[in-house]
Amino acid sequence: MAVTFQKETVDPASVRGQLTLALSRTGVPHIVYTDSTGRIKYARKEAAGWVRETLPAGNDAGGDDDRVCLALDSRGNPHIAYRDLGDDHLIYGVRNGAWSFEEVPTQGGIHPRGARHISLGLHPDRFGSGLKDTPHLAYHDMFHTGLGYAAKVPDDDGHVTWKGHVKEVDNPDSPHDAGLYTSLVFDADETISIAYFDDRAGEFQRLKLAVQGEFAWEKNVVGDGTGLGECASMAPGLVGRDAVGYYDVTNKCVTVWIRDRDEPPPRKEVVAADVPRGARPSTAATPTHALRVAYEHSGLRFAVRTANDTWEVQTVDTAPAAWPSLAYDGSGTAHLAYVSGGALKYARGTG
Repeated sequence: MAVTFQKETVDPASVRGQLTLALSRTGVPHIVYTDSTGRIKYARKEAAGWVRETLPAGNDAGGDDDRVCLALDSRGNPHIAYRDLGDDHLIYGVRNGAWSFEEVPTQGGIHPRGARHISLGLHPDRFGSGLKDTPHLAYHDMFHTGLGYAAKVPDDDGHVTWKGHVKEVDNPDSPHDAGLYTSLVFDADETISIAYFDDRAGEFQRLKLAVQGEFAWEKNVVGDGTGLGECASMAPGLVGRDAVGYYDVTNKCVTVWIRDRDEPPPRKEVVAADVPRGARPSTAATPTHALRVAYEHSGLRFAVRTANDTWEVQTVDTAPAAWPSLAYDGSGTAHLAYVSGGALKYARGTG
């Protein structure tokens, strides 16, 4: 059965994109995005409508293919991370009354260096680890050309710091790269997984998965390890399953890689074929762990994985669309943000 979407305009003009949508614990949508100059803006839905604000001067996002990341903590405070327009440094910000920002010391926890393809997650701490709401970041380290990870967490003396918690997760030999198009999530067991691509000197761009272990990261190539892929989007909060949506450049299709941890082997499913490059899939799961994907293709498309492991696709908006970001609340309602015609749009889906 098709999902019924109610659409509305959040910001009517001069929107570039790079957006991320996040939901509060009560299902209220919040969106971070950029205007045509790269200035970062933040919008949230209130009873009277959308409230928008522009972040303080000097907070401009770079990278045409980099999202500005957004996550909401347990108190509803927004946390963001982005690639700085001026020097490519990774910037982390949080609003707790007022906004505060800092450069993340991606060089060994001491100095900032260039970073791109950033993703952000906040620790849920359902099991009393003491890490609740701490920020965890994955990114492509432009200095070491590998996958980087950084967390701002308490050290042995109780000081909350990045130092000692910045790691090179995957650092391939030159001329190869790793850590492209990262997607970091916490699973139901609070284990961190990072989906990303590596680049084998332009010959292959392989989908990989890094899972944080007690002493080291476990890294594996997933899929067949050939072809070109981009724009990984991992569904958060799944139980016993990993699911990564991405765009398969070689075969021109939106694809989801799925691994059920107690039922090997993993499998690759085509969501939609004959899709032009630039689809930027956004993958999410319903409260019952059913998979959904939003992507660009002659407008905005929304795909539902059925009980028969097939995909049904519907059109949400026929107008040209970009930068979809999809999330589900606890009641099973879909929330979808995207850019169309230079405007920021929001769609709420039920059914």
